[in-house]
This record gives sequence, structure tokens and C-alpha cells, in this order.
Amino acid sequence: MEKDCVKEYPKSVIKFYPSTWYSFDAFMNSYLYVSHPHSLNDMQDCERYVFDMRGLCGETNLFFKLKNEITKNRPEFYKHHDLSRISIDNPRRLYDLQQSIFDSYYSYGGIISLAIDIFNELMWSHYTKESGFAIEYSPVDLENSVINHPNNKTFNKPIFKPVQYKSKPESIDCSENNIHDINLFAAYQKCAEWSYEQEWRILVTSKQYLGRYNYYADEQEKEFGLRELFYSIDAIKRIFVGKRFWTRLNFIVKDEQIDTYNLRHRYTIQKPKKCCEAKRYNLFVEFLKKLSELIRKNVEVYMSGACDCSEYRHGTDHPTYDENNGRCDFYPNQYYITRSFERIENISINENLIEVTYSGKHLTKDCDFE
Repeated sequence: MEKDCVKEYPKSVIKFYPSTWYSFDAFMNSYLYVSHPHSLNDMQDCERYVFDMRGLCGETNLFFKLKNEITKNRPEFYKHHDLSRISIDNPRRLYDLQQSIFDSYYSYGGIISLAIDIFNELMWSHYTKESGFAIEYSPVDLENSVINHPNNKTFNKPIFKPVQYKSKPESIDCSENNIHDINLFAAYQKCAEWSYEQEWRILVTSKQYLGRYNYYADEQEKEFGLRELFYSIDAIKRIFVGKRFWTRLNFIVKDEQIDTYNLRHRYTIQKPKKCCEAKRYNLFVEFLKKLSELIRKNVEVYMSGACDCSEYRHGTDHPTYDENNGRCDFYPNQYYITRSFERIENISINENLIEVTYSGKHLTKDCDFE
């Protein structure tokens, strides 16, 4: 793949994962899943309703130009979908063309969503439910590894840039743009309500047909293998696990402190009674073994602040306004809780016992990691 130039990268990009079989599989096999927009949690994301079709009214040449672009550049889509309705005689022709501009593009591509702030409370809550994990990447190394990975030969050049947040999503005139530019415009704008995510997004298309998203299909039937974008493990800077990682949510049934200073814990893991959870359990154990292996290779792995990791700070960063005397003061007796991270120095696994050694040092700011 060719590289898409981006002027300025953030220091890191982060992928937040829930505790699911699919998440563990993505980590174990070093790939990012290229999502169809319909599988994203924002129902307005990339939507075709911002495709302004009015400029095509009465413009037969422009109408067929876009239709021919679909049949020429998306041959498999043309085979799988009836485009005969996109004809001048059909009163719904603009609606059907609008739908096909979207469907044809994302049947060959998709979205990878990344964040930039590991301390973002909402990202941890919404996307990991605190029982999952997060991977921090070097953006330059990630992009280069994606471009050069031998398993990604069917993918075209990735587009890697930040999302623009707007009070109202804007429309794009389809009479003046090609299908790629139309979808590119829609993919990089979101409503301002989502601005807390500070999303950097990879948009990537493939030379092969990836399938059209089906709301009614069993999740197990989706063509996951075709949407895997592989990267080198060298692109990983750090790995973080959530506050509730060592709990029953991940088959942990017991937590024992085994040293005076609370730096070593012994967790007891138990096989699930439900058969439907066996697959996730087995991969979770492999996930822990992989973490242990990476720690031995000096990859940094951190535990997100649970009760024994959180740091309580006395005083506040900002003054508090006192209505009685009409001034702002600091109150050193007040304190607040901030998310912290504690480095995991070792993970050892012996049958159903997992022993974890922590550093004892709480990191509460980005600069603490430097």
C-alpha cells in the first residue's frame, strides 16, 4: 500500500477494547478490525443522508457517471446487487443511487476508530466497561506497519487523520464529486456530542469485495477474516487493562494479597459453567500468557487504578469560588480521585493461579510515562 501523508500526528493513538472473544483474538493475532459504519455505535456515522443529490436532477450525464463508477470500480458489488433500479425511468432513482454510493463503497472498505487520551474516563467506561483493555500505539509506526505488512496486500492506501466535530453535519454535493470523495467527506465529520472521544480515524478500502453489512445476520456468519488489517507488534507502545480486569467479569473468583506492601497478588481463575463462555475463557488465558511474554520482552503493561492503585491527591488543581467572601481560594483539606496506572512487572500462571507483581508507583499524568 501507498502511504497517505498526514502533516501532524498525535504522540500516541489508542484502541479501547471490551472483554470479548473478538477483542482477544484481535490482540493475539495483531490486527485491527475494519468496521462497516453500520456496526458503529453512532447511527449517523458516515451516513448517506449528507449526500446531496439535488444537483443530479435532470443531469443525465452526471447521474450515469456515478452509476458507471460503481459498476466499473466495484464489480463484485455490481454482481451481488441489482442496480437496474438506478435508471432514469425510476422515480426513486436518486434515492437508490444515494444508497448505492454508500453501500458499494463500504462493501469494499471500512473504519478503524482510535483515541488519543488514555486518561479519558468515558472511553474506558463506554468501550471497555473497565473489564477490557487498551493498546497504545505509535501512530507513525502503526501506519508504516499496516502499509508494509505482507498480509495487507489486498488493501489500498489508508487515510489516517482526525475526525472533525460539528454542531450539525454538513452535506456534500454529489454532482461535483466522485464516490470516494463523497464517502471520505462523510467519514471524517461527526456531531459535536462525540467530541469527547477525540477520535483519529483510519479509513481503508480493499481491492476485494468484503460483503455488505446485514442487520439481520447472525454475528458468527460475518466475514471477519476479510476485514482484518494486520500490524507489527513493534508498533505497540504500551498495554493497559481496566479497573475490573481481575474480577468475575474475566473468570477471576479470588484475589489474595501475598506481600506486606500490596505489590503481589494471587488471582484464582475458574472455568465457566456455561458452555457459551468456554471459547472466551480459553482465549482469555492465552491473552494472559501473551501479556506475560510481552512483559519479559520489556513491553510496558499497566493496571488501571482500582482501589489499591488509585492516587488520592490533597488540594485541587483549580481554585474554588467562595460565594461568602466573593473570591477564589484553594482548600488543601479537599481531595479528589484521579485515574492512575500502575505498571505490571510480572505475570506468572500456574494452572488456575495467576500471580501478578506490581511496581507500586502510581502514574497520573502523561508525563509520568516518559
